Amino acid sequence: MGRALRPLRDDGILVVGSGGIVHSLRRVRSLGSHARLSVPTTEHFDPLFIVLGAAFPDEPAETIFEGFHYGNVSMRSFCFASARS
Repeated sequence: MGRALRPLRDDGILVVGSGGIVHSLRRVRSLGSHARLSVPTTEHFDPLFIVLGAAFPDEPAETIFEGFHYGNVSMRSFCFASARS
């Protein structure tokens, strides 16, 4: 899907993927076998895969926000938005 959206970027359209990966914070106690409870299905990662597909092959990811909520939940945001000639 991301590669299909890539040509829109030549028209100045920004492709955005949004969401949080971890939803079940109360159920996560360690990175052991229970970690799968925090990310039970792929829709938590799908927005990332779509924007990666829309990125150009030589385009680096830029961190546009880095911070935490509740002391340990990363809210890091990335952008693939290099100027194309």
